[in-house]
Amino acid sequence: MKKETRRKIFLYTAVTFGIILALGLLTLLIQDYYPQIKELFNPNADRAYLKQAFRHHGLKDACLLIGLTAILTAIPGAPVAVICIFNGVLYGPWAGILMNLIGYVLGDLLVVYLLAHFNFIKKSKNFKKQMASFKRFKNPALAIILGYAIPFIPSSFTSYMAVKLKMKLSKLITCIAIGTLPTSLLYAFGGDAVFKGNTLRMIIAVVLIVIIFAGLVKIYHEFSKKRREDEVLK
Repeated sequence: MKKETRRKIFLYTAVTFGIILALGLLTLLIQDYYPQIKELFNPNADRAYLKQAFRHHGLKDACLLIGLTAILTAIPGAPVAVICIFNGVLYGPWAGILMNLIGYVLGDLLVVYLLAHFNFIKKSKNFKKQMASFKRFKNPALAIILGYAIPFIPSSFTSYMAVKLKMKLSKLITCIAIGTLPTSLLYAFGGDAVFKGNTLRMIIAVVLIVIIFAGLVKIYHEFSKKRREDEVLK
């Protein structure tokens, strides 16, 4: 069997298994939240009480949401942002940030583990360009942090670079946590703003997301540009 065929089979199998697992967790969550979901469609329901009921679910549902966040983080193109926002909606901003961070770290660690044992990355021309950009950084940890923080850099690629750099687990966890902190924070606070119906807070959250991501992209390009200039001078 050709290497490319094996790569595709493994990737499709892993993604299919992840989708099935995610659907299973989503089903359990819907079952737990069914009484509140049902009341949402009741025009005579006490909205204030309903809001409190949504936020009075315990550790079990928090663990299910963290698991769902982790799985969707590991699946390429999955709508993990939606779940991260719901973490803020259902558990408030501070617990939501923690849940998002744990989910992101677990999901990205899973991808790192799979890449260390089964290389399913397709090395396209764009992949090679990104690899060259990463290699220009003198500080590998900073490159990994920016890789996880900047949306247009696929997290699977950053995880692949972490495998190649043979980073220690503790250092990798720190890099993932720092890199995903901006999105974890903003999705959780954005979700809380949606829950409270605070339009101003939602607008502020969106503006902050744009500013933070623009700043991260600028830092990435500045470091990459400086490294290229250093290479030319050599």
